[in-house]
Amino acid sequence: MEATLEQAALRAPTLEQDQRDAAAFTGNSSRDHGGDAAEATRAPGSAPAVTSRISVQKVCSVVRKFGKFKRNLVEEIGFGGMLKIRMLTRLNLKFSAWLMERVESNELKIDEERILKIQDHDVEKVFGLPCGTRLISPDTPEPSEACIEFLRVSSNLSKGAHSLKAAEAYLLRDDINEDSSKVQIDCFKIAFLVFVVGHLLAPSTKYDYISIDFWAALNDTSRIKEFNWCRYVLEHLIRAVRKLKSDIRNRHKTIHLVGCHVFLQVFYLDNLDLGPLSKTWEGLPRISLFDYESVKKMTEMITNDVGGDTSFAGANFRCAQDVCQSHSEEPFIPETNQADIASDLPCHSPGFGGTEDQHSPINPMLRSSFTETGPEDFSNHLRLKYPSLVGHPLAAILEEHNARIMENISQISNSYQIAMFSFMDQLLGSISENRCCCRALGRTNCLLRSPHAIPGNAHRTPKKRKSQFYSTVTGRAIQQILGKHKKTRGNRTS
Repeated sequence: MEATLEQAALRAPTLEQDQRDAAAFTGNSSRDHGGDAAEATRAPGSAPAVTSRISVQKVCSVVRKFGKFKRNLVEEIGFGGMLKIRMLTRLNLKFSAWLMERVESNELKIDEERILKIQDHDVEKVFGLPCGTRLISPDTPEPSEACIEFLRVSSNLSKGAHSLKAAEAYLLRDDINEDSSKVQIDCFKIAFLVFVVGHLLAPSTKYDYISIDFWAALNDTSRIKEFNWCRYVLEHLIRAVRKLKSDIRNRHKTIHLVGCHVFLQVFYLDNLDLGPLSKTWEGLPRISLFDYESVKKMTEMITNDVGGDTSFAGANFRCAQDVCQSHSEEPFIPETNQADIASDLPCHSPGFGGTEDQHSPINPMLRSSFTETGPEDFSNHLRLKYPSLVGHPLAAILEEHNARIMENISQISNSYQIAMFSFMDQLLGSISENRCCCRALGRTNCLLRSPHAIPGNAHRTPKKRKSQFYSTVTGRAIQQILGKHKKTRGNRTS
């Protein structure tokens, strides 16, 4: 069985194999997997047709059928973010291709001034994936009992462990419940990872097939969340970018997108200033805020026709405090010495094989590492970081204590605001009583005097506390105003 796993790792398709498979790949992928079918057709003389096997719709349709027990199993391995993805029935593949063309190394470069760093933690915030310290390697360890069982069961269900249909069939089994054995539960977790990686996180051009180059991360399901799945997604996305640029350079009539290009759409749209269409900073993972209608409206808002070509650069980046993504100090650096790099790609291609010195000096627009947080973010952080505490009394105690603190902070903030109202009214009221400025201009009514009476004692403080609002600085300011007024009148008299 160890030999079987080693063969499975060696069968992982290279970039050249994906390109050969793509030659036989037809546009019905859009119909089968939720892509935009209109983009799979190509008129003579028009731009290349764009297709993709990625399927957010498939992931959502299967996850919706999970009960509480299965959802808890997904949470245990740190992939709870996959349970919150909204239904995206169709994807704008031209938008994905446009974004992928502008990926250079670890940057999304729209132009010389609009540049976004792409790092592991950005993927973590978009999808809620584990971003552990262990890197996923294609090495094949001694197979665990669960891996052996999954290989056996998937071979009976379909074409083996590489079949996405076999993984889906296992996920929808009715006998996975509280009474299931540990091996069955581990097989469910393995099947879920095979399913989401093949349909969303790292899809290839092949129908019903996935290259399982992450066996090492599946061998012990209790340690799945110790691996850096965010880095894994980015590495496959960079490979997909190389493939896209190679296909465009070779003038392919049909462009087959691989990799998780939906991440680029969500990441880019979430960083744009689209007014009322922009998503608020609350809520993780970020993809849970993006449904089909909102993505469609946001994309339409930034779409422009530039010289007959479609551009999606019709918006500026948001202010740092309005953006949820924050970047770590350690950037994502894609591997360049992989065997799957196409041989026709020149080693000096900008951003992929060369160095940063090949580009003119620029100042990237970095997003701030500071973001506001609220009670919902505390609960999300607790669920994502410590999934084993979900439903535990400790989690309830932590959330209750956090809610109490946030309530106290809100009350303190409100008290300060009321005090500021009172300070403003009394300060401006004192200045208006002297009417020095207005009298000098010949006005009968002071501009600072409010024509509206404040009902009751709203925003007022007791008279005995009135003196505390008149600081030394305030007194000096009033004295200077009165002094200048007397001096002006004296000059006029003389």
